[in-house]
Amino acid sequence: MNISPFIRLTGLLFVTTLLSASAAFAVESKLTVHAGDHDRSDSIVSFTAPDEWKGRQFTIHELGTALQIDDAGRAVFVLPKLARGESMTCTLAPALPVFGTTGVFARKDGSTLELRHVPIRTRGEEDNSQTIFRYQMEPGPVPDGVLPIFSHGAHLHPVFSPSGKLVTGNHPPDHRWHRGIWLAWTDTEFEGRHPDFWNQGKGEGQDKSGGKLLAEVRFASLEKSWSGPVQGGFASKHRFIDHGGSEPKDVLHETWEVAATRAGGANVIDLTSTQTCASASP
Repeated sequence: MNISPFIRLTGLLFVTTLLSASAAFAVESKLTVHAGDHDRSDSIVSFTAPDEWKGRQFTIHELGTALQIDDAGRAVFVLPKLARGESMTCTLAPALPVFGTTGVFARKDGSTLELRHVPIRTRGEEDNSQTIFRYQMEPGPVPDGVLPIFSHGAHLHPVFSPSGKLVTGNHPPDHRWHRGIWLAWTDTEFEGRHPDFWNQGKGEGQDKSGGKLLAEVRFASLEKSWSGPVQGGFASKHRFIDHGGSEPKDVLHETWEVAATRAGGANVIDLTSTQTCASASP
């Protein structure tokens, strides 16, 4: 069959053509990529695969790279290089087994989900896998001298560069209520109140002393996590809760979908937040 879905290249949409025969691949299958109006270098390419490709793993022969496809048909691979205006047609082959495991892997440990990059290694080599980030779900420990009220989850920390450099902070001395990578609103209006979800633990006198928790972003559930030769990630739910009324009330419900990919010597983290009102109140 001949299919023309859209393909995402570093945030822009281009058309690609997929040529497939049967699920058994009795006839050669091909994938055509169009660079569009930009030179491409280590671009993360994603598209919707044909139904018969769902849940299968392939090797893109001409690139020597993996094509990862999940059970929902979401396909992703890293395009090393393609010049502006050019197209490349590649042949797909079933993925060959390699020694050990390679790719990006998600592992849950208590209230933490860790994403690790595992490079290809030859037999006898030491394990040189690297942590990309950890997702703190339920509230985690706080440093010495930090009030327990500042302990919160629903954030990414620590986050590392490929060389192992720590690139996030957590509960710094001048902002004890901040941690890692998270999303929150500061200036809001809800049912006549003004909950501040960013400065969590703010005191009654606006001194941020940690005297009372007036609003918070709280982890609700881990919906799923996944691993693969190209990309790993997770989906979760959060609650934005207002504590300023007579009883706590949900203001927003949030879904996070986070994917991690090693591309071009960088750890690429793609975070999508979807927020909806939790009640009829705007």
